[in-house]
Amino acid sequence: MNRFDIQRFRAINKISQAELANYLNINSSYLSQVETGRRPLSDKLLAKILDNKKGWVIDSTLQKGDVTMINTKVLNTIISQQETIATLAQLLANAKEKSNTAQTKESAGCADAVGL
Repeated sequence: MNRFDIQRFRAINKISQAELANYLNINSSYLSQVETGRRPLSDKLLAKILDNKKGWVIDSTLQKGDVTMINTKVLNTIISQQETIATLAQLLANAKEKSNTAQTKESAGCADAVGL
């Protein structure tokens, strides 16, 4: 279970429970249950908070165990993204090669048509 202190996080960032619940796409009562420990903070919700698209202060609310967990997740995400980028680069290279081959054939066909 994650030990991320959501109440402290909200206080530091001056975020209402409703605002954070809306950002996380959950209802406020569910967030309240997570904050009070009646429900666990899922990795998915923690990841969305840590995505930090809002520019929130995060590191002062983390505990030591969370940092290790997050660093591992970040590293795994980076590795996954690198693999995705490599795959996309290969697909792009293949598409470019096919396009060049098609253009070469088309050019050769035009040259034949004009008697070159």
